[in-house]
Amino acid sequence: MDTLILIRHANPEIDPALPAAQWRLSARGRERCALLAEGLAPFRPQAVITSEEPKAEETGQLVAEFFGLPAASHPGLQEQDRREAGFLSPENFRKSVLNVFRHPEARVFGTESAREAQIRFRDALHAALAGYPAGNIALVSHGTVIALFAALYNPQPAEEIWTQLTQSMPSFLVLSRPDYRLLGVETFEE
Repeated sequence: MDTLILIRHANPEIDPALPAAQWRLSARGRERCALLAEGLAPFRPQAVITSEEPKAEETGQLVAEFFGLPAASHPGLQEQDRREAGFLSPENFRKSVLNVFRHPEARVFGTESAREAQIRFRDALHAALAGYPAGNIALVSHGTVIALFAALYNPQPAEEIWTQLTQSMPSFLVLSRPDYRLLGVETFEE
């Protein structure tokens, strides 16, 4: 069975002075990419695709190196646009993201609604996968858009998927291809 492995990036270096979209991986995040790559080994990905955000690109590059593959970034795979929201405490961030899921048509956290982010990510993912009609593909992106995408094709609500996915950094979903049925969620103890 062919799979799509949707990976939530590894731990970033949090800099409250910068938008999260500009954050890079922390030393801890780089270390945890080895654990991630080992967790992906049974799937033997044929390609690694990433969002253009630095933390996702760096996660993808480290995973790709493990498998002797190049990593390719693709536009449109970035996180839900909330650059203007500013830095929030972990608890306020969680509440804000949950609010996004509960009001999918409204721009309640940032300049992009859940529905807008979901459609943008879906279209970008389909474009990125066009060159890979078969095989196991690893795609590194971000928790909210990954959960929104998976919820399009599965009975679980995005909020539930996001809650599972955000138990650790990195983490990943395994989806069947081409129907994107959720086969599993993999998290790594912190």
